[in-house]
Amino acid sequence: MISIQAQKTAASLLLFLSLAVTPLFATNGLAQIGHGVKAKGIGGAGIALPQDAFTSATNPAGLTSLSDRLDAGVHWMRPRGSLQLIEEAIDPITLEPVTLYPEYISNRNVIWPEVGAVKRIGRCEALGLSIWCFGGFDTLYNPRTTPVSTIGPIGRTNFGMEFKQFAITPSWAWKIGNQQSFGVAVNVVFAWTSVKGLEYLLGTELSGPPTVSETPAYASNHGTDHEEGISIRFGYLVALPYKIDLGLTYQTPTWINRFKNYKGFLAGRGHIDLPSEAGGGIAIQLPGCLRATCDLLYLMWTDARALKNSPDSEELFGSANGPGFGWRDQVVVRGGLLWQPLPCVTLRAGWNWGRAPSDARGIFLNALNLAFIEHHLTVGGTFRWGSNELSFSYVEGFSHRLRGENQRFPVHRLSANQYSLAGSYARLF
Repeated sequence: MISIQAQKTAASLLLFLSLAVTPLFATNGLAQIGHGVKAKGIGGAGIALPQDAFTSATNPAGLTSLSDRLDAGVHWMRPRGSLQLIEEAIDPITLEPVTLYPEYISNRNVIWPEVGAVKRIGRCEALGLSIWCFGGFDTLYNPRTTPVSTIGPIGRTNFGMEFKQFAITPSWAWKIGNQQSFGVAVNVVFAWTSVKGLEYLLGTELSGPPTVSETPAYASNHGTDHEEGISIRFGYLVALPYKIDLGLTYQTPTWINRFKNYKGFLAGRGHIDLPSEAGGGIAIQLPGCLRATCDLLYLMWTDARALKNSPDSEELFGSANGPGFGWRDQVVVRGGLLWQPLPCVTLRAGWNWGRAPSDARGIFLNALNLAFIEHHLTVGGTFRWGSNELSFSYVEGFSHRLRGENQRFPVHRLSANQYSLAGSYARLF
């Protein structure tokens, strides 16, 4: 059994998490590239390779492959976005019309914690509980060059959007025979959103252009709205001959209550569910203390109107068919290698690629989320002594650029890149 001291430690970590919910940032659309520090070291792969308590967020069937353990980690990320607009203005000296390209920068430091535990019940069952970052984004743009006009193309304030989610996930797995395992996890999701600085562009100011929102009072600058949601994940894991493991996973859409404070901006009157997803993975033991793994994941972003609706829609913002981010479903390929040169040392390297769900049509709206980075390089490692583990990972999201114009918004260029570090401690029982 887990000791009283371990239970107290877990309770303290849960309290810390409840007080330390911080902004998050997206990598594969709204989702992280993977869950847990170890998985991030191999490109986020984990459907067929359970490594820690956060496997319940990827494939809960993997819990039967783990011993009793407690994991706690901290992630730091620095995403950067650069948005260059097109603005028609009057030169104050010559009084001639000029075209300007003011640049706006979003540069944020993001920190979030996570904690999880696994408890075996007999030989065939295992229970899990984890609190983890489901995904999200947070941008706030500041002007780098000052437009000639007095108000500017956006509004009177810095602009951006925040949408973040944490999940509490109880999970259960059952092993059939020596080869097959089934698992199920319930994600209880807590989500927050806010929109800032779009009041002039959306026409919610009396001095601005005519409104383009169905409910102008609930389009921008209406504080932070908190809602809850739920989803269910199913998993399957099988061990084949020649040290090959295969895994399958499916997660239902995450049904989130409407964000009423922003029913004038988000299509469907504030309705923004998270997508269903399906995936498969393989892990193979290779000669020379090497192990390879690869996942193929399909994220169904078109489950949500606010994400899939065209940004060129002529309907009002917030209406059922109003403008959205213009996202399509996304295919993600992620994988990597694990090398164990010593019994107490494991090193990892991986790659993650996901086709950007957005394109140039939604270039301005997608500046609010920067969820279009496609390539990520990852490295990591674990060091063990006794019943203790220390792990780390580093992720580099390479710069990706969108160019184009949208009929509603005067955008010239949008680019984004990011990098992150993470560390975790685990106690095995």
